[in-house]
Amino acid sequence: MKILNTRFTYDYAPHVAIKTEETIAGLLERDKRLISDEFTLVKAYLGGLLYTNSGWAGGEDIAQRIKRAQDAIDEITGKKNKNYIFLCQDVYENVKKINFYRNLVFTPHYSSHGFSVIPHYTLRYDDALIRKQKSYLFSFMGATHTHPIRKRLTDLYPDNCFSSGDCWGGDMDFSQIKIDRYVSLLGNSCFSLCPRGAGISTIRLFESMSMGAIPVIISDRYKPPLSDQVDWRSFSVAIKENKLNKIENVLKSFTADTIREMSQKTLDVYRKYFSNTNLHQTIIIELNKRSPGTCITQLMRTYRFNKPL
Repeated sequence: MKILNTRFTYDYAPHVAIKTEETIAGLLERDKRLISDEFTLVKAYLGGLLYTNSGWAGGEDIAQRIKRAQDAIDEITGKKNKNYIFLCQDVYENVKKINFYRNLVFTPHYSSHGFSVIPHYTLRYDDALIRKQKSYLFSFMGATHTHPIRKRLTDLYPDNCFSSGDCWGGDMDFSQIKIDRYVSLLGNSCFSLCPRGAGISTIRLFESMSMGAIPVIISDRYKPPLSDQVDWRSFSVAIKENKLNKIENVLKSFTADTIREMSQKTLDVYRKYFSNTNLHQTIIIELNKRSPGTCITQLMRTYRFNKPL
């Protein structure tokens, strides 16, 4: 894989602690020999530009933000499909107005418009806090203002679902007391409710997996990464957005043995594909499918992906 450096390396959201783009770019550059030279990784942190959610637009209106992002993409691509790889942490509804000229876009948030889904960077976890005996069948703790579903969960299940009062990844100075409570809650829960937020996915999905809490995905349009390769039904539960009142009965139907098996598989899949040291595996697997004649497959058999940066 080739590397294209650009002038668009400014962090447009320095207050946000989640660094999916930077982490994956570093891992891909380190392991570029695993990927065919027909692909080029674009080093441009466009996530802040593409975050067109009006609430976090940094004083700009959505139209201005979209134009700024489009101008950057036009400059980088020359308005052509060059098998460029774009990494975008924040891609939301209005991104359909942006033309990537059929280059490759990898994002945790949007699974439409031909984009490929990747995992979120896992921000908060501590596997030392995973309990063998769980006190909660299910739980949720997070911001409730990012989508109405979240507020409905705290109203329906006040003994299990709690508002953090703030956006989870949106503040570098988030209260350590709240962080400790959140991580402890994940480690003490059989299932973790993972409702959509401002985007259709949530970092909570991967933080839950890292703690062995079986994720309950509540986002009708979300397609998890590697859905064609990994059997998500074997270690997660999907609940329709209009079936929130059924959650408790559905989860009570799982036996203790099944919960233990699903919890272990959740951890195994997370560590193999989605941990912070393996965030780039999803992209390598996707590119290998697009270019099956390369030597990627053989290299993947012999390379240890869990080496830190």
